[in-house]
Amino acid sequence: MLGFEFFKRKICEICGQNYLFTIIEKAYYLWAAGGFDLLKVNLPYLIQEYKSMPHRKKIFSILSMALIVMVTLACSLFTRAQETPTPDPYIFPEVTTPLKIEPESLPNAQTGVEYEVEILVSDNVTPLSSVFLSNGTLPVGLELVFVDSEDSVTISGAPEETGTFPFTVFISCVGTMVAGQTGEREYVIVVA
Repeated sequence: MLGFEFFKRKICEICGQNYLFTIIEKAYYLWAAGGFDLLKVNLPYLIQEYKSMPHRKKIFSILSMALIVMVTLACSLFTRAQETPTPDPYIFPEVTTPLKIEPESLPNAQTGVEYEVEILVSDNVTPLSSVFLSNGTLPVGLELVFVDSEDSVTISGAPEETGTFPFTVFISCVGTMVAGQTGEREYVIVVA
């Protein structure tokens, strides 16, 4: 807009009127709103308006100067450096690190005797969201206990039956705009 103020003052000094300024202003706003295509479409109307103006010979050089400045501005806008886009802070890459579930095997148990073992989860990026048996069952009297926001699971209780009990513990983590990590481990508890 500083360029317009300059041209307006010069036109007023030379002509004492604001005739040409309105045409230059219209041309600039057409260019700013839609580029050269919009300016080209409306150019016949601007020329007609210019031809109907008094003092047009006197201000022809000013109009030429204004068009040169507009073209210069346009070229500088098209050749200036573009900003490097910043990454979206809410798009997270998928986590591919596998969960580490320990121990590798569980100790044996005895019927009627309290049993407690902790299964630890590590290498998780987010907290655990759910833990369940995806296959098999625990011996009657034992239960799988998961406490929210802890990176461990406990199997506790007193087994009431003897036998070999294979099962699979499935663990999933909270997802943050992507699926959370998951993992599973097969265990066997032998109750004597």
